[in-house]
Amino acid sequence: MDKNPQAVLKKNVPDPETCLLKIPPYQSFDIDDDNFYEILRLEFYNRTIDCFCQKCNKESTFQRLNNFSPKYEHQDVWPEFDLSDAIKDKEEIPYELSFYHVDGSYYSLMPVNEYALGERSFSIEFVCTRCKTQGILFFYIIENSKLIKIGQYPSISDLENHAIHKYEILLGKEKTCEFKIAIRLFANGLGIGSFVYLRRIFEYLIELAHEEAKSSEDWDENLYYSSRMEEKVLLLKAYLPPLLIESRKVYSVLSKGIHELSEDECKSYFDPLKMLIELILDQRIAQDERVKKEKEAKIGLSKIIGNIKT
Repeated sequence: MDKNPQAVLKKNVPDPETCLLKIPPYQSFDIDDDNFYEILRLEFYNRTIDCFCQKCNKESTFQRLNNFSPKYEHQDVWPEFDLSDAIKDKEEIPYELSFYHVDGSYYSLMPVNEYALGERSFSIEFVCTRCKTQGILFFYIIENSKLIKIGQYPSISDLENHAIHKYEILLGKEKTCEFKIAIRLFANGLGIGSFVYLRRIFEYLIELAHEEAKSSEDWDENLYYSSRMEEKVLLLKAYLPPLLIESRKVYSVLSKGIHELSEDECKSYFDPLKMLIELILDQRIAQDERVKKEKEAKIGLSKIIGNIKT
């Protein structure tokens, strides 16, 4: 296994929305004649993205602002040809295109893969469609046959931290802070460090389920304490989401990430593991809300029944 912390993930560039909103800075991807079209899909992405708006203080839709107009001139291409919408694979790309800047200047006609793989930097900017003022900027460079995301503003942690405030009632301030630290470390390209905090949150949530299970008459506490984490999750299946039961080896991945996996491997695994933790939290919140509604309904129905009897 490659222990080099700068090792490049041997996979294609993710879809544009993932690349924009989920990939942390300084994660890089190999690019060549087999996947150059994925760079064009990203650079000329003209669709909307959904994320948190700091001005509106809520989830919103952001529209692309084109600082580099995707206009083309070629005998085989219609004027409205849109790279971000049309490209599914390299076979659909005309061999040569002219790329026009918004100021009217343009590159000479060149093979499209030559443009895509050429060393340069580019930025992609979006603005909130609701307030029209909050923007999001993403920055990339292409060098040494690699696509590298070098930054964004606001950061991943700025965009995602708001979403975990709703979990504080379950996690408490200390664990909520640890969850934020995990996101911040990931946003700064520290995959292994983020795993340390994800594992702490995971262990805490398993313990919450354990405390709930202990009240069951048929619960075997000795068996639980003598079990490995994977077995503990299985014992707690009545108190955890089905997806976690199916993916109960996930704890070994978190532990392995701290001791064996590379930075890039940890970064590539972070988002699914974070979503699993959120799923556990969402289930507990839904359960608490259901219990609260049932209690309120019971009180209300009792009054109705009492009034009918009188």
